[in-house]
Amino acid sequence: MNKMATIIRWKRERLGLEGQELARMICVGKSCVSRWENGHRDVPCEMVPALARILGPEILNQRMAECPVLRAAQGQKKKAA
Repeated sequence: MNKMATIIRWKRERLGLEGQELARMICVGKSCVSRWENGHRDVPCEMVPALARILGPEILNQRMAECPVLRAAQGQKKKAA
């Protein structure tokens, strides 16, 4: 299991959410959450902000270096501030 998968599962369980509940909250299928948590699929960059709103910024921080879309969005936020 990769670090992102571990963080997603740990945070979800810590919040007392079932995989199906998290999936509903971010508008994906339960199988997507399961694949992410088992490390069978990477979380798409466009899903990271939704996960971060629910699970916390650790998710965003973990994917920031890997995802050019997120890096660009972060750079735009800093310029606006």
